[in-house]
Amino acid sequence: MKGLIGSLAGLFLLTGCVATRSGGPSSQPLDCALTGGLTAPVGTQWVDAAYAAIEDWPKPGAIGLWDLESLGSPTARHIRSVATLADAPHAAIFPATAYVVRTDVEGVAVATLFRFYEEREDGLYWLGDSDETLAVTVSPPQKFLPRTLRVGQRWEQRYRDSRFEVEVTSEHEVIGCGEVRVPAGRFANALLLRSSYRYADSPASSIVHSWHAPEVGLVAAATVSSVAESTATVSALLEYRPAGR
Repeated sequence: MKGLIGSLAGLFLLTGCVATRSGGPSSQPLDCALTGGLTAPVGTQWVDAAYAAIEDWPKPGAIGLWDLESLGSPTARHIRSVATLADAPHAAIFPATAYVVRTDVEGVAVATLFRFYEEREDGLYWLGDSDETLAVTVSPPQKFLPRTLRVGQRWEQRYRDSRFEVEVTSEHEVIGCGEVRVPAGRFANALLLRSSYRYADSPASSIVHSWHAPEVGLVAAATVSSVAESTATVSALLEYRPAGR
């Protein structure tokens, strides 16, 4: 699929959440959990380094240490920030209460993307995306993250995007807890979420591993396509900037 959606799995890498620590140390992964607020104040920023085609990348095990501190020279930077609905193009098709994350891509290609969410009692739901040219909605809205994230948790989803009318099936499982190392620092008690995506009438599929750390949110992600399973597209946190700082 091409255009704004590009890769539905890839766009999942562009968002962040804020979480607070709950549970035991990383030596006891079954006790590790993230719980608390799923949104951050307007102006909060995450700056990521993006790395393309990392060859023979080590598939992460269930218990960290996961070391993503040095992956060579990044091909781009992604600046994720919490925006207002008024900042986003095509905002009128989304609820007035939508939580908006803007991503500015800096590198060989330059782009600005917006992702829309709705916070519900049981978690944060993805509503769709927009850029200057078009907007895409997903039906039904998809649970991006549950209110509490813990090892062993699973959920499955199906949805269609409004541009291509492609049915996507996704499966999600929290498979590990431990320390993840990225250029921005080292984060203990991070949770590793494995998400797989399959597209109707297509042999293509993809798997996304994403690391979520207490009080910061998404700090790293790696996407592997069934077309090239020996390489991964990786993003790793360079800097976290809380609102007002």
